[in-house]
Order: sequence, then structure tokens, then C-alpha cells
Amino acid sequence: MSLDVQCEMTGSILVYRIRGVTTPEAMLALADRIHADATAHGVQGALLDCAGMTGALPIAALHKVGEYFGRRLHGVRLAAINTPPSWKANHFSEDVVGSKGGELRHFASRESARRWLAH
Repeated sequence: MSLDVQCEMTGSILVYRIRGVTTPEAMLALADRIHADATAHGVQGALLDCAGMTGALPIAALHKVGEYFGRRLHGVRLAAINTPPSWKANHFSEDVVGSKGGELRHFASRESARRWLAH
């Protein structure tokens, strides 16, 4: 099953509204989509609104997906908001993405995410 992903450009930031069930395959496809969009628009920041996402990945799958995000999106800062309560490993995912050269942070609000992306 794939995710329903809507993207809009807001200033110099790509804003994604993501809905659907979290699976490893869907998350890898999301990384590819963000990479393609960032390359096409020449941007280095993306805000991921995860309010419509459900499900959580097992830790091994989260590690694999995080490594892929880090390698694939090296140079694109990712700010995630509205992550599902079942995502207990947000700091783990930030660390794994960072270990492969990426940059991911989770935020409680859109405003704080935008401020971080702007710097």
C-alpha cells in the first residue's frame, strides 16, 4: 500500500501532507519522492505533516528506512510534525538519519519546524 502524498511549495520549503499506513516500502518511496521534488525545485528544506499517517515500523525496519532517508536526502533538512503517538522512537530515527548524513528533527508545531528549517 502506498501513501497519499500531497506537496506544495511554500516560500523556499516543500510542505508535504502525508496520509496512509506506514510501511517500509511506502517510506522508501516517500524518500525518493522528496529527493525528486527537492532536486526539481532546488530546495533544501521539507516539512512533513504526518497527521494522516498511522502505524509504526518495527525497530529494524525503522533503522533501515532511517539509513535510506539519510543517504537519499543528504543535504535536505527534514522537519516532521504531527507524528502519530505510536511513533515512540522519534529520537532514534533522528539519530539514524543523521548517522548517514541526513538531517531530521521532530517538532510539536508547524511554526517551530519552519523556524528550524529557515536557519
